[in-house]
Amino acid sequence: RLIVTCRYHAILLASILKERGIPVRVRYGFAHYLYPGYHVYHAICEVWNEKEQRWMLVDPDRQLVDFPREQFESAADAWLKYQKGEVDPSTYGVPGWVGAHPILSALCYDLAAVLGSELVDGYYPPVVRDTEVYDTGKPNEKRETITKLAILLQDPDKNFRELKRFYDKHEFIQFYQRQSGS
Repeated sequence: RLIVTCRYHAILLASILKERGIPVRVRYGFAHYLYPGYHVYHAICEVWNEKEQRWMLVDPDRQLVDFPREQFESAADAWLKYQKGEVDPSTYGVPGWVGAHPILSALCYDLAAVLGSELVDGYYPPVVRDTEVYDTGKPNEKRETITKLAILLQDPDKNFRELKRFYDKHEFIQFYQRQSGS
């Protein structure tokens, strides 16, 4: 028996489906169905429904298939709402880790996953440690770039090339592995 987090369930399902030739991608965001009134940091899959020509949401952690999109808030949507002051960031994350940091982390992981890198724990883009990027009260070039990125992530199929260019151009959103002892 192996006990793993939602991230590993999503990566495992994506790996199995890809091996079978089924289009799938891991997505990061916030589940509204896990704890009422709270937006739980969560990884799921989008699986291509060939018959209906659309992406459907699949939560392998909870064994949900083709559930309503209103139940899962994309990291991009959460970031954009946060930037506009439309959400209480203290309701986003998991116990012990809430606020803008999980929203930005989910956004960065979502970008990497959409681009084909399904990363496990231990990888971090430098921007998540940049405290100035979370201060919505004053202008910040990195935050503005991330907001543009979030807009593009709302339609990753249409904007795939631009998302790849963004990732390649901006080192502060690129992932690196944490070194032992750091």
